[in-house]
Amino acid sequence: MSVAVNSKEVIQFKSADRKAGGIRVAMVLALGLASTAAMAGRDAGQIMAQEKANKEVAEKRAEVNFAPGAGASVQKIVLPLDHGPRAVTTPALNKERLERARAAIAAGLPVSN
Repeated sequence: MSVAVNSKEVIQFKSADRKAGGIRVAMVLALGLASTAAMAGRDAGQIMAQEKANKEVAEKRAEVNFAPGAGASVQKIVLPLDHGPRAVTTPALNKERLERARAAIAAGLPVSN
C-alpha cells in the first residue's frame, strides 16, 4: 500500500478498495447461499421412512395384481391420437374403439391395439 501525495489519487485508491470489498462480500454471500442448498437435503430417518412406505405400496400393488380372479396380466386400451395438427383419428372413432374394447374385455376376449 502506497500513500500518494496527490489527494485525488488517495481518493481514487480508497474508492477502488471499497469496490473490491463490496465484491468480496457479494462473493461470500453467494457462496454461502449456494452451500446452504447443498446442506438442506433429507436426513437418514426421512429416507428410511420413505423407503419403508414405498416397499409397503409395492407389496399392496403386487397383492392386487396377482390376487385370484384378478388375472396375471392387465389389458390396457391404447387409442391413437385424436387431436392436434397430426391427429390420426377423430374423437368419435376413438369412442367407438373404446366401446368395442370394453365389450371384448367383458366377453373375455383379448384386446388388439
